[in-house]
Amino acid sequence: MSKNPGTFSALAGSPWTQLGPKSLVRGDLILAGDVHVYGRFEGTIFTDGEVWVAQGAHVEGGIHGSRVTIEGTARGHLEGREEVVVRPGGAVFGEIYAPAIRVLAGARFMGTRIPGSPPDHPRIESFQNPANA
Repeated sequence: MSKNPGTFSALAGSPWTQLGPKSLVRGDLILAGDVHVYGRFEGTIFTDGEVWVAQGAHVEGGIHGSRVTIEGTARGHLEGREEVVVRPGGAVFGEIYAPAIRVLAGARFMGTRIPGSPPDHPRIESFQNPANA
């Protein structure tokens, strides 16, 4: 993932999932790789990769990833194994668990910041497509 504000690009060859700007997805997603959210998601995202919620996107529920970046709106429980970043224009309403938590100028955060490692959750150690099993 690019470290530049406002940009997100999956590494060549690594798996990633994108929810488009006109998408509405409800339920829990268990994924391998990075996740780009441009639309609306209601539920919980579990991934071994990074999660980016774009400007104008909305997540209601939970996000569990290695690194979580919010430029849109997130309501619920966020866990980053490495860090959670709320960028200018982003808004988080809920709990943030991460060893590093950054709320940048121009971002909004209402809730609880819990520094340190998030509690243990089932993690994706390896992903195998059931169709290829």
